[in-house]
Amino acid sequence: DNLDPEFTVEGLWSESAAIDEFGGSSVYTLSTDGAAIWSLQNEAPGIYQVFIWNSGKLSGDRRIARNTNASYTIVHSGGSSVVAIDQNQQTGQWVPLGQFEFQGDGTEKISVKSGGNSTVADAVRLVKMQ
Repeated sequence: DNLDPEFTVEGLWSESAAIDEFGGSSVYTLSTDGAAIWSLQNEAPGIYQVFIWNSGKLSGDRRIARNTNASYTIVHSGGSSVVAIDQNQQTGQWVPLGQFEFQGDGTEKISVKSGGNSTVADAVRLVKMQ
């Protein structure tokens, strides 16, 4: 979650007004040179399904226009993989990014790079597959 101590940001990020946040908080940026980073500190070695949570709903049926091509980088035991998603889709729920192997050595991380439109960073979830 963006409130966890393993979460850091680069650049200017602010609290979002979305109401479909995980844990009641998320951050966003409008800049083109920011990043939000979830460091993986305590995962046991193994293969994990990686999910992210995007928030973007306002009261009523209103929505925040989010980044349509948000670039997530997953640093894992095999190197790094980039997955792009439209943050306007599937808000308020877990969105899968794929399966990745992690060694649990403290160097692995998941990040989202800002893209000029409202890029959100809320939460990351790992589910161990093997």
